[in-house]
Amino acid sequence: MRIDSNQEFSNVGYAFLMFLTDYYKRVGKLKLTFDEMMVLNTVAAQLGYNLKFSESLSIKDLSNLKDEKITKIFKRSKLSILSIANILEQPKESVRRRVNRLISLSLLVKDNTGGIMLTEKYSEILKSFSVHTLKQLSFLIQDMESIGFLQDLLKDMNKKNSTVSAIENKN
Repeated sequence: MRIDSNQEFSNVGYAFLMFLTDYYKRVGKLKLTFDEMMVLNTVAAQLGYNLKFSESLSIKDLSNLKDEKITKIFKRSKLSILSIANILEQPKESVRRRVNRLISLSLLVKDNTGGIMLTEKYSEILKSFSVHTLKQLSFLIQDMESIGFLQDLLKDMNKKNSTVSAIENKN
């Protein structure tokens, strides 16, 4: 099967959409909007980016980060409200409101230079939320593998996206 064929694509699409729906519902249970979670994810991605240059941490280590360690990791670089807005392609004022709400929930903190960082309260969310997300992602990957889509996708991606480009050009 090739990814540009219609065969089994609906099954993969369904599995993927169910993955996204599950994620969306779990974000709501955290009493966050999806946009707030995306701001949080963007700041968390910056933490991961900074870690690439210093150390690798296990899920257990990440889940137990204390504010002092988080501050040390973010010393390399932090995001501003403007940089988060640019990354997410969202209006700066909307991102500012979301950041302020996340600060009020003690999930983010702003340093004296305006840099946005996670707090150890985020680590509490990470414990259950990320483990469940990884579990759901593994189910999605298993579904893709069981119908032969994953192998074909990886083969096609190795062909420098030619198939995907062809599909986009048809539309």
